[in-house]
Amino acid sequence: MNNSSMNDSPMNGRPMNDNLAERLRFLKRVVGREIHHLRYSSDSVFATPFTEEHAARLGEDETLAEKVVAYTSRFCRLQDTTGDKLLPLWLRALGEKTGAVADNLDRLEPGPRSPQRRTIAMPKSSRDIL
Repeated sequence: MNNSSMNDSPMNGRPMNDNLAERLRFLKRVVGREIHHLRYSSDSVFATPFTEEHAARLGEDETLAEKVVAYTSRFCRLQDTTGDKLLPLWLRALGEKTGAVADNLDRLEPGPRSPQRRTIAMPKSSRDIL
């Protein structure tokens, strides 16, 4: 990505390049599907409170174990897609530097600012950027 497209962001009044905007739209759809599947798994696993007794039965109850595995797998997939793909692209769209996942998350987390921490003004809705 060249320097001019790195600076093309809705936050500085310049339009994003088409490739960056299309990639954000694509990832928005992917994350939306992943959230849908995670909710389905969550509703299945947590239809009743998940207790110590449920956890103790995981070795014998294959149906429950499969539901828990599906839930954790979908949770991890959503976390990976968001942290490794969506968040860095979102930061680039805003004209921000990107780094390790923890650093990228730190940029978005509200709280006291250190020299390495900068709170980013987020659009009110994803429509403001897409």
